[in-house]
Amino acid sequence: MGNRTRNLLHRTHLEEFSSWLESKGHNLLLTKGEYEVLGWKGQQKGEAMPIIFDRLAGDHFTTNSSATKYAVRFYRERNKK
Repeated sequence: MGNRTRNLLHRTHLEEFSSWLESKGHNLLLTKGEYEVLGWKGQQKGEAMPIIFDRLAGDHFTTNSSATKYAVRFYRERNKK
């Protein structure tokens, strides 16, 4: 993924992103800590739990390295519509 930014998911797209994850067969998980907004079980065995964080700044949520690829896929599919 290189030096790609992790400020990927726009705040207004969180609900749509959650629905997209569920449509792909991902189980949403309870979050821990005050900055975690969304977590789910990743597809690959041993993969760190993908998490979306709210750093309380700007128009975008941030992602951990496991969640970045999901946000990128979400926007690729969304932009094809």
